Amino acid sequence: MVQRTTLAGGTVVLKGDRNLVTIIHLAPGVLFLQPVGPGTPEVDRLIFDELDRAIETFGQIELFADSRGQARISRETRDFAGEWAKKRKDKVKAHLLVNSKLIEMALSVISMVSGNTISMYSTSERFISTIQKRVPSFRLPALPTVA
Repeated sequence: MVQRTTLAGGTVVLKGDRNLVTIIHLAPGVLFLQPVGPGTPEVDRLIFDELDRAIETFGQIELFADSRGQARISRETRDFAGEWAKKRKDKVKAHLLVNSKLIEMALSVISMVSGNTISMYSTSERFISTIQKRVPSFRLPALPTVA
């Protein structure tokens, strides 16, 4: 079972048994996502529901995802994400901070399937700098732990 909590400022927290995802609205149409733990299709689908709500509200979104705490992306999620991104190709610009070759390979597959370019960063400095071009006050939050 996934627990969904909305915090002050519209931040959404999705908590599964072994994972946690925080989605922060940094500015209109600019979202920051921070998954921790192994991705599960149940939680991952809810992430896409949140992204769809943002697209409905703003018309298009720029997504910044800190994937350093994500252990893996399931095949089911990878396939779903590729189709989801293909349908929303002109509505989503994605930037991901990665430190796992497995996550990087999965994201490359999603990018190829969807035809959507995903900007990947291997250092937090470049990732933060890119976000700060949109939201100058941004500071990278520490990775939460899954209890």
